[in-house]
Amino acid sequence: YLAQQLGSQYGGKRDLYTALGYKKNLTKNDYWQAYMRQDIASAVNDLPVNATWREGIVVTDNSDSQKFDEVWNDLVDRMRLYNKFARADKLTGLGYFAVLVLGFDDVTTELEFQNPVSETRTNKLLYVHPYSEKNVDVHAWEEDVTQERYGLPKIYKVRVGIPGHVSTESQQGRDIYVHHSRIVHIAEGLLESEVYGTPRLENVYNRFEDLAKTVGGSGEMFWRGARPGYAAKARENATMGQQDKEELDNQFEEYEHDLRRWLKVFGLDVQELSSQVSDPSNHVDVQLQMISAARGIPKRILIGSERGELSSQQDETNWNKNIDDRRSNYAEPMIMRPFIDKMISYNVLPEPEGGNYDIQWPDLWTPGSKDKSEIANNYSSAIKQYASAPAASTVVPERYYLANILQLPEEDVDEIMRQAEEEMSEEERQIDQDQQTIEGEGGVEGGEE
Repeated sequence: YLAQQLGSQYGGKRDLYTALGYKKNLTKNDYWQAYMRQDIASAVNDLPVNATWREGIVVTDNSDSQKFDEVWNDLVDRMRLYNKFARADKLTGLGYFAVLVLGFDDVTTELEFQNPVSETRTNKLLYVHPYSEKNVDVHAWEEDVTQERYGLPKIYKVRVGIPGHVSTESQQGRDIYVHHSRIVHIAEGLLESEVYGTPRLENVYNRFEDLAKTVGGSGEMFWRGARPGYAAKARENATMGQQDKEELDNQFEEYEHDLRRWLKVFGLDVQELSSQVSDPSNHVDVQLQMISAARGIPKRILIGSERGELSSQQDETNWNKNIDDRRSNYAEPMIMRPFIDKMISYNVLPEPEGGNYDIQWPDLWTPGSKDKSEIANNYSSAIKQYASAPAASTVVPERYYLANILQLPEEDVDEIMRQAEEEMSEEERQIDQDQQTIEGEGGVEGGEE
């Protein structure tokens, strides 16, 4: 019902969605098709995922034995876990949820996937397979209100053995029924439901269609408008038979499709029509700005533009904040911890010492080589101006300038001051030594006289 009300204006007299050609009911296939064929759609879905799962994630229980850390790192390498997490994250954005199917060594037939994983035996993890909602359905729900999982999936139906190409629609594959203990359920953008999130492409889908019209239309406009059209006008008293007309039509048809570069006409004047080609960049930019605002992806990052400007630095800062929030509010609580907790419960991982473990994400704020070079250059210029200013240290003491103006770390300030004092002491010793040498040479000359 709500979908049918989209775009309704003036008491239903105007249907904006119909007029603009927007779909009111989006399906999983719509998101997949946009992802596979729409360039900006794939960027919207994948950019936050790629930024979230950068190399350098550390999971540790901070113990001296490091047993937990070693088993976890071995599991990461053997299962290529972070790759699986990132793939599942991408799949989550193309529907209302995605899952990781966990394969343990307690299953010998596909029927046994319906059984819960035993927490009394030492299980071995054999594989981790990500699946999108396209190939997963909730088969049974927990209906017992006394259970902690009331209202959550109890059994999933998963289609396995699917074609290799994700966009292929086929009846190949087979359904297996999997107990929730063998599933890590992943959903982003949860609102009222604990199961169904919000597709990452949903609130910008209309903009994808607008971009397709604008960008695709600009290509067609150039194809048709960059080459001038021609009009053939019969001269006075000129006559044309049916065969001549058909021949002329064929010539123009071949000319239009680049099969002919010249025209042979008799009794006709061929006039060139004016061409019209306009720049679509402003219209495209509007759509990109709307997508950027809706998805929290700065436009320069969305389109891969790099500029050495203050605004681009602010874009990078805002983007890093968004990714940091995404890690702490989604990637860690919805993917990492549910997976690790299951591994501990099923004795794949040892119990962490102290009962807790930490997830340390790679630093988003570490400057790159280009940034470091610019920072060093700025510091050098500032220090040069300060040092060359007469009596600058009497107005702003050196330590205050370094700590409060340049905002250097305290340990760096101490080291700079220490080295400066050493240099000053060495310079004073050299001056004293030179003075003594001069005085000594003067004394020798006086004795000879």
